[in-house]
Amino acid sequence: MGTWDVGPFDNDAARDLLTDLRAGRFSLDQLRFGMSGNRIDADDAAVVVALSALSKMPAAELPAGLNREHVSELSAPGARSWLRSQFNHILDREASAIYALWEHTGELDQWIYQVESVKP
Repeated sequence: MGTWDVGPFDNDAARDLLTDLRAGRFSLDQLRFGMSGNRIDADDAAVVVALSALSKMPAAELPAGLNREHVSELSAPGARSWLRSQFNHILDREASAIYALWEHTGELDQWIYQVESVKP
């Protein structure tokens, strides 16, 4: 694991996602297929949080190099529903790898506040 902080783009998984989006290499369908199990690992959870943040941002506030076209599939009802469903797993104290990670850092409250602010 590399860089981590509480913001939706303050970790390596989210930064890799942004790079893939800019290059046109990201597929929501592929991510959904890869996350079909019950337990979401910390990196996948970080990607879900970043995608949720992107789905709510006005075009003018998107990270540098991204435009609405890069994230248009996140506005589809099925995508938003899937993102909301993943949030239930991410915030589940008993089943979430990322929740456990933040609980051990002492920054759980700050992380939850950030995550809740981008919840779809």
